[in-house]
Amino acid sequence: MALSNRKAFFMDRMTKQLLRKQYLQKRRELSARQLHESSQAIASLFLSLDMSKVRYLHLFYPIVELGEIDVRLLAQGLKEKQPALQLVLPRMEGNVLKHILWTADTPLQTNSWGITEPVQGQEIEPGRLDAVLTPLLCFDKRGYRLGYGKGYYDAFLAACRPDVLAIGVSLFDPLDQIPAEPHDVPLSLCITPGKIWSFS
Repeated sequence: MALSNRKAFFMDRMTKQLLRKQYLQKRRELSARQLHESSQAIASLFLSLDMSKVRYLHLFYPIVELGEIDVRLLAQGLKEKQPALQLVLPRMEGNVLKHILWTADTPLQTNSWGITEPVQGQEIEPGRLDAVLTPLLCFDKRGYRLGYGKGYYDAFLAACRPDVLAIGVSLFDPLDQIPAEPHDVPLSLCITPGKIWSFS
């Protein structure tokens, strides 16, 4: 790697680390009421989307301690609006995610990362998923997201069909630009409490 490219690479890494710290702090500054109201607003906008062609939707279970959006509100609304829709949750196995059908009978437990996940259940291959609700800390106006830095969702989205609908949910409006790497998969949509952002 040329010196100039290496410098740019490390500058981008530093920028991402600073953004992670900044947005984790912004989350911590929100009250429980603000987080709940924002989660309700995001769920309401999500439910306004046409999901009639979506059979399998992959969700993530919120980590309340990290101030994540409570997508359980969204899941509850979807079950009422579109009962035939199948919901899927991730389960961590080593360095990869497995994807398990989430039903009323699915046993859940909290792993060592503080993530609630299925104990067991029917595995769904990434290629069968029609839409993926993607966790993030912030996103930009091009549709690139900044996650927690582990790379699980970039690898996961790369394994999905090219036409999968990658939907972000964010408590905050987009930045102009986040450093992106070749393996980063941009979002199709991102929903904030006040708007649905769409990316080509």
